[in-house]
Amino acid sequence: SYIPHDNTDRNRTSPLAFTGNKFEFRMLGSSMSAALPNTVLNTIMADALRDINKELEGIKYLQDIRSKALEICRNIIHNHKRILFSGDGYSDAWVKEAERRGLPNIRSYIEAVSILDDEKTIRKKIMSAVTDSEAKVYYNPETKPGISNLLTIYSSLKEISIKAAEEHFKDYNYGNLKKEVADLVVEVLTDIQIKYNKLINSTEIDEILDKGREITNKIAKEKLEDVFGKVGLGRY
Repeated sequence: SYIPHDNTDRNRTSPLAFTGNKFEFRMLGSSMSAALPNTVLNTIMADALRDINKELEGIKYLQDIRSKALEICRNIIHNHKRILFSGDGYSDAWVKEAERRGLPNIRSYIEAVSILDDEKTIRKKIMSAVTDSEAKVYYNPETKPGISNLLTIYSSLKEISIKAAEEHFKDYNYGNLKKEVADLVVEVLTDIQIKYNKLINSTEIDEILDKGREITNKIAKEKLEDVFGKVGLGRY
């Protein structure tokens, strides 16, 4: 059976790139280590592969293994295709696909607000959003991209429709629109930052990683002893 693959430089756009006959994990080393996020990503991948392995255990013949593996892959793709994109995340194809799926596609840093930015930085980014000279608040991504972006942020965080956001701000000037959006973003992100800081300053992550290490070490030791025994190395 043929499984299509991409042997180009997919590591630029995918943390877990399938490049032919292997997965390539992006493992960067620097003064600001990428170890933790990559540990999390690789643990997620390992956990998913373990679930697949459980479904394949006990199947004797190679052809049956292949058939079952393809069935598993079909089910995974069917259940999760809405979040999959195997193309180049830097290409125009992704811009179109993100728009088709109704996903945000942030093209520059100034458009983004990090969830860990301090209040002053968040407000500065939102208050410096580029607007037009019409001074009317309504949604039109083509002629009013800046205002439309602010309305999208507000409606998403408030969990209301764009139309409802337009109605709410119809008599606002741009300055007041930005201020209210900034207030809402700060309110939402402050709650997230409190939870993040509580978690990052606790021992919970280390405990999860330690538990994962114990499990993987046990599995690795058993596999190594099995291999050594079969090739006649050591006394197992």
